[in-house]
Amino acid sequence: MEAPDTRDESKIEEWRNIKIGGKTDTGPGIFKMNASGLGWKGKSSKEMVERSLLLSAIWIPLSSNRNRLELQLKGGASMKFDGFKNNDAERLRQSLKENFEVDLTPIKIATTGVNHGEVVFDGSNMTFMIGNNRAFQIPLNDVSRAVHHTAAGSKNDVSLDFHQDDTSGGKVESLIEIRFHCPPGNPASTAGSDDENAEEIKTPAQQFYQNILAKADVLATSGKAITTLSQLPVLTPRGRYTVEMFSSFMRLHGSTYDYKILYTHISRLFQLPKPDQHHVIFVISIDPPIIQGQTRYPHLVLQFSKDDNMEATITIPAEQEEKMAEKYAEFKDKTISGPSHEVVGKIFKILTGKKITFPNSFKSHSGASAVKCNFKNNEGLLFPLEHSFFYVHKPPTHIRFEEISFVEFSRVEAAESNASTKTFDLVLVLKSNVTHQFGIQRHEYSNLFNFISKKNITIRNALGDIEAEPVTKQAVAVPDLDESSSEDEDFAAVEEEDIPEDFDEGSDADEDDVKEVAPPKDKKEKKEKREKKEKKDKKERKEKKEKKEKPVQVEIQAEPAKEAVKTETEEKKEEAPKEVPKTEEKKDDQAEKKSKKSKKENKEASNSDTSEESKE
Repeated sequence: MEAPDTRDESKIEEWRNIKIGGKTDTGPGIFKMNASGLGWKGKSSKEMVERSLLLSAIWIPLSSNRNRLELQLKGGASMKFDGFKNNDAERLRQSLKENFEVDLTPIKIATTGVNHGEVVFDGSNMTFMIGNNRAFQIPLNDVSRAVHHTAAGSKNDVSLDFHQDDTSGGKVESLIEIRFHCPPGNPASTAGSDDENAEEIKTPAQQFYQNILAKADVLATSGKAITTLSQLPVLTPRGRYTVEMFSSFMRLHGSTYDYKILYTHISRLFQLPKPDQHHVIFVISIDPPIIQGQTRYPHLVLQFSKDDNMEATITIPAEQEEKMAEKYAEFKDKTISGPSHEVVGKIFKILTGKKITFPNSFKSHSGASAVKCNFKNNEGLLFPLEHSFFYVHKPPTHIRFEEISFVEFSRVEAAESNASTKTFDLVLVLKSNVTHQFGIQRHEYSNLFNFISKKNITIRNALGDIEAEPVTKQAVAVPDLDESSSEDEDFAAVEEEDIPEDFDEGSDADEDDVKEVAPPKDKKEKKEKREKKEKKDKKERKEKKEKKEKPVQVEIQAEPAKEAVKTETEEKKEEAPKEVPKTEEKKDDQAEKKSKKSKKENKEASNSDTSEESKE
């Protein structure tokens, strides 16, 4: 006969300022324990563990006065709680012994800095051991992708990618990838592995890879795929991928990388026809993005030829057919056939529940749904959609209208005045101060300007911040920047007095930061007349000023320190050879002759006087 249970469930032990271990930003909470179980409660979440599920408890020191309580549960799962003080260890030990009959076992963490050791698989956890001490532990249900590298020089490498921690809100950095090297001749540990074919695996890297796949969430799939789309041409990330579509997620298989993408992570679908009328681009927007090395891919870009046809077989699992009859109602037929882009679009629309966005109202100069442009030194296509811009495909960029602060058309005057300049820049400045600049052919200006005007996006020009819709209704003309445009229709500056009164208020933009919109032709002629008159008046004022400031030079030889400041025109006059007037030359000659004549007469008179004196 068993002894009666004498544990007191009313006695509750609690510890404050405890966080969930392994999560980046759960916030502090209260950890409680009694005879029926234990739990943790924070501001927005809570965790509960029943008494019957607890197997063991481990005490792990993290820093000088910060420790972790790790609980091993049935089924191989574990829970971690951080923030216990050193003096909490004794109280925890007593409470666990009284309520759960479990001992608190302390373990040591390896701190030698060595990066080689053994891997132990225990339930759903993988522990990296250095000697007899633990270095770190990875919950395999956090692994989103495992890759066994096959490239030369890395055939013994296996990398693991992790699900992004949705508790961090993007505020805290978290581990996204780790790579292991399995040297040949040193078999990886198979402790805890239930792989029956372990003997058939040739290399340690293959053995390690198979153990990961057997436990990791990347292979947590049950049943067959609903449909499989083979060898789809993907532009970003580049390659051909086979896509397996399940009820709640899809898997991409490439030559090197595999991805698992939940349908809840797919935010948008786009189907964009290219201007060549032969290809269609299908875009899958993903949030959070998939990661390949250090590169993030928020958009999967697929390209199909309109001439290619496809046939997809639909297989709905029997256990899901009744539960999801409404969702799969459109799969009436067991096969879907037709052009490849239509078949893929229909399957993604049904399984993800997302609508497909198509180009609608915008038409380019040639009647296409996109304009050719340059973006970040790459040629691509810019699709103006109903609520956003989408650029494909290096890099794929989605810009919603609500994110745009204002739009600026730059180098418009240069494109019209200079025949060699055939492009202008469309600059999109976002509210986050990020700028996207697209170089576009000038004959697309009118269509883009009119489209942006109708979307009530602020267009910044020489008048300041002007709402685009009033601009199209007032007297501001929008010329077509085609090569056949004549010079009198070019862009020119708009005078302030020619602007309608509606635009005077709120015009606070800097003239250096904005471009100008072309006025009508008669205003241009008036402006040219005013400019000529202003130049003439300015020249006259300058000449008058120079005459007033010109110093009167009495002496030619003057001290250098007292010389008057001379203008460029005066210096040129001084450097030029001086011309003496002819009248002055005649006067000088006559004066010289008179002086010579008077000297001669005086000399003769003196000679005559001396001769008379000698005779006497």
